[in-house]
Amino acid sequence: MGDSPQKLKTLDVRPRDDEIIKPNELVHIIETKPLTLDARRIYNLLIANAWDKIEEPVVHSIRKSELRGLHTSNDRLIDAIRSLMGTIVETEVERDGKKFVRRVQLLTDNEEELDERGVLNYSFSAGLRSIFKSSFVFAALQRKVMFAFTSRYALVLYEMIQARGRLKYKWSEEFELERFRRLMGVAPDKLVQFKHFNARVLVPAVTEVTGLSDYNVKITPVKNGKKVVGVTLQWGAKSEEEIKAAFKELRGSRVGRLAFGALNGAGGNNRRRRATATRNQACADYRTLAGAGKADRTRPGTGHESESQTYVCGARCRSRLWAFQQRNLDRNPPGAEEP
Repeated sequence: MGDSPQKLKTLDVRPRDDEIIKPNELVHIIETKPLTLDARRIYNLLIANAWDKIEEPVVHSIRKSELRGLHTSNDRLIDAIRSLMGTIVETEVERDGKKFVRRVQLLTDNEEELDERGVLNYSFSAGLRSIFKSSFVFAALQRKVMFAFTSRYALVLYEMIQARGRLKYKWSEEFELERFRRLMGVAPDKLVQFKHFNARVLVPAVTEVTGLSDYNVKITPVKNGKKVVGVTLQWGAKSEEEIKAAFKELRGSRVGRLAFGALNGAGGNNRRRRATATRNQACADYRTLAGAGKADRTRPGTGHESESQTYVCGARCRSRLWAFQQRNLDRNPPGAEEP
């Protein structure tokens, strides 16, 4: 008999162009303090930059310009670095057939060159390096998709889906509600009622991940009587046409996704202000990813059909979409339907 094939370690995976490999153990983490969208993106970039020697006790270097994205100032970058240094995460690890909870600091010692165009030198702790060494499951993240998200919840959900998408015989997974809330980065005392968690976290995250990634995603509440006690996460690969539509969405303007997130109450005052700023735009170039097609059919003339996308223009159209979403959110929320 031949030897059984060895499992591929996460560190043996070579990322493709525009791809970031992230160990599953760092996808499913419980944060003591929820990270911002900027901090999550920056951490993924730090992992990608150090990947070739990430298991070694060395200092890694990266130019600050590569981390700050479209921002011209380093203010957000430094805030994110401090947040990562102060964040302790809990992740499950397995050793000798036994499961443990390991608590590690996401980022340890680092130094920043004071020049605006300088570098950031950083390192990972021994505990974190051991996680990289022992990992066998990973999420393959696309940089363009990661930077297209307007919600940190969408990025968290995207990472969870990417860690599961390659499974051959599994298309769903059930989670206890409190554990799923913590995995999504929601503090125990925030959005306590499920309808608020659903409206502010699940609906926007499912909408963005389904619209921009290679997978269709659905989250369904699990009930014990009338009480929601868990959620079922479902995913499935898109068809070729759906992937083309997602690619087109990635190449489009972010204004619409920001506006859509605000209409669903998923982004706070800043995002609402940015959405309001587009009010007098002749035709906002955003695709309404959930519900808008039906809204347009019930109010003729409010939308424009272009290939597979539905566009909504002007302040009246946005107000009608808002009213439609509010009427239907509790009864039939997109991507998180009540059973």
